Amino acid sequence: MVFLFFGAVAFKDLLKPTVFNRFFLTFVILSFLIFFVGFRYQSDNDFAVYVALYEAVPVFPNIGAIFAMTFSHGQETGYLLVKSILKALGFGPQSIFVFSTILMTFFLYKAFNKLAYYPIIALFIFFAQYFTLMFVQMRFGVATAISLYACSILPNGQKRKFWLLFVLALSFHLSTLGIIATYFLYKINWLNKNNIYRLFIIVIAAIFISIRPIFEIALSIIGIARFEYYLTGDGAEIRSLAFLFIFILPFIIFRKNLAEKGVNVNLILSMSFASILVGALVWQVGILNRFSIINASAICVAISSYLLLLKSNSTKVIAYCLLILYCFLRFLPSMQWVTEYRMFFVSI
Repeated sequence: MVFLFFGAVAFKDLLKPTVFNRFFLTFVILSFLIFFVGFRYQSDNDFAVYVALYEAVPVFPNIGAIFAMTFSHGQETGYLLVKSILKALGFGPQSIFVFSTILMTFFLYKAFNKLAYYPIIALFIFFAQYFTLMFVQMRFGVATAISLYACSILPNGQKRKFWLLFVLALSFHLSTLGIIATYFLYKINWLNKNNIYRLFIIVIAAIFISIRPIFEIALSIIGIARFEYYLTGDGAEIRSLAFLFIFILPFIIFRKNLAEKGVNVNLILSMSFASILVGALVWQVGILNRFSIINASAICVAISSYLLLLKSNSTKVIAYCLLILYCFLRFLPSMQWVTEYRMFFVSI
């Protein structure tokens, strides 16, 4: 029901709503996300873990203990600091879920509003495709949202603001380092097909470069027994790269058409290529795939942009129905991480 509601509201974005109607749709969908995701209660496999970690965080301003916990619990300082401040203000564990959702929703919408012709549809695609980032992997989800917004301002030449947002996102999740690739790839003109050919030659070469021995040496220094599960992998990363390439291929083919319609083709391709390139380098070490995924949210903008290539409204409606099916197939596997849904207001 939640999926269908979001999909129905997002469909309105396709009908060229007035400024007021779009504002109303935005208010409805953002409020929905904050309440549905932020006020969930014991509804996912990691809920108890987040609560336990919240209760273990020292109360602000015990900065020394917070930094110590960064190393002992493997969570970034920024996220621990937020929890510490929330505790100091007297809020309970539920506050970190609400805060994280508000932060994610805010930056996601600001980014999609800058990058996508259909921002609500792009947000719907993100919700379906990366549901676990919003519902389970909250730190990673916040970092992804901030990173996407940081990349969205690159066309404005706001380099200082980009790096400030980079540091903010990095304080929530180390995988933010992946957007450095986007920063440098954005300097390349991707409308030139020769640059695309060169990139894919590099990607193919990168797949055969083995970083696993380097990672094993690094883990041996800090204790391989503790972190050896990071080395496991079943080849899913290569399949993810192939999947990303297939869905970005129409964007590459029609990049000039989309650029004429106002889509920031160079940025979307820079993020997509960054995801593919980084993924090609780290695919042998499963946990490092997050450095690739941090850029992959650009695919949500790319897919929503395909609707611009269709001329008749009837064709767009058919395409949107197919998009709903695609989103459902991407959303469904995420349900394995969700237990019976409950809301905080009802369960206390």
